[in-house]
Amino acid sequence: MEGRRRRTYEEQAQLLADLHEYLDLIRYPTRVEMLRAVDEAAQRADCLARLDNTLLRATAAR
Repeated sequence: MEGRRRRTYEEQAQLLADLHEYLDLIRYPTRVEMLRAVDEAAQRADCLARLDNTLLRATAAR
């Protein structure tokens, strides 16, 4: 009885591990896309900050 219960537990644990791996594979493209979007937004914000800084210096120099 204990051996059967242990096998059942191990099978369930393996099933959950397989499911977790499968979900990671499904979510991977979404994660990559989100990270890329965040990186692009950070680059745009950096460019805007540099542009703003340049414009402030140009108007202060007048």
